[in-house]
Amino acid sequence: MEKTQRLVGIDLMKGIAAYSVAVLHAGDVTNSTSVGFWATQMQRFCSFAVPFFLIASFYLLINRMHVTGKSYSLKNRFQRLIIPYAIWSIFFLLMRSAKFLLLHETDGFEKVSDVVSIIFFGAAGLPLYFLPLLFTGTLLLNPLSCLIKKDIKLTPLFLVLLFSITLDYILFATGNNFQLGPNIAFESLVNATLPDGNQMPFVRVALVFTAWLIKCLPFIAAAIIVNHLLTRKNRLNPNSLLMLSSTLMFLIINLLYFLSVKDLNSPIYVDFQPPIYEVTKAIALLVLAICLSLHLPKSRIIASLSLCSFGIYLMHQPVIQIVRIPMGRLFPEFVYNVSISSQLFFASLSFGISWLITSYLVKHKIIAKLLFGI
Repeated sequence: MEKTQRLVGIDLMKGIAAYSVAVLHAGDVTNSTSVGFWATQMQRFCSFAVPFFLIASFYLLINRMHVTGKSYSLKNRFQRLIIPYAIWSIFFLLMRSAKFLLLHETDGFEKVSDVVSIIFFGAAGLPLYFLPLLFTGTLLLNPLSCLIKKDIKLTPLFLVLLFSITLDYILFATGNNFQLGPNIAFESLVNATLPDGNQMPFVRVALVFTAWLIKCLPFIAAAIIVNHLLTRKNRLNPNSLLMLSSTLMFLIINLLYFLSVKDLNSPIYVDFQPPIYEVTKAIALLVLAICLSLHLPKSRIIASLSLCSFGIYLMHQPVIQIVRIPMGRLFPEFVYNVSISSQLFFASLSFGISWLITSYLVKHKIIAKLLFGI
């Protein structure tokens, strides 16, 4: 039986992705006076973070299943994702309630009145939706385990990838994809067939979970293909040439993505581009991270960064919000006019503080298990 090898490149890229998420949230466009042009472009560039987290999570599970020949434990995934999700949801709710009371924003409680969204879709805090999304995607791995364990040829794997990307695009093009914020899916279909469907909790949850499954399928299919190419006979060699090629692929896809945006001045939350950009950027970064693993030495810093990346992802936003309150009174021009420098400042500060706090908390086994699923 093969032994699993620690992929240092993926560990490093997880840390970079966590920092990129911090950059995204450091440019708080909802409470800002203005957002600079280049600050918006930095946000667009950093949008690769969540797609990379998705494909990396699926790849590591798939690779483990391939090496061990065993399916993953659904109970284990529940403990690693859903228990921290529940605890962090309570934490975010308490923190937001305290903020509303301290700042006398009584109308803010309406923002947390959607119980269905809070329970199922992570509406208690912006980073939380990723956890039920990832858990939903892992449910597909058992039905697809035959594609992982058996020596399947590449052609059917690419057909699955093409089908999944097409299906995801159809949802996007018809306005039926998942909408973060209102936390609904299949809006066009529901409006045409069952106008009150999104007011029915069971229907709403079923539709969102279905949209999430479709969203995750291209990342799972791509992760299976990458694992297939790197582990089978006549495999792809993760050498310097492949590393350079994946880097160029990532940069070219980003360029095409930027060229496809009609108005570069528009905020990123209204910048809805075809999902093919997310999937292809994630594939390029995954291959790059695997290639980097052959060149990077083992490092305590990178190991710590990987171990703490989940905690940094969950913790950075409240840190930003806490720091912004006194900073906004002392330096309002800097805080409320979003620029590259302000984004990097808040991202770096929140990233560092979150990393420090998480590295301390993970030393305590019970806390680490409850908060971070470790």
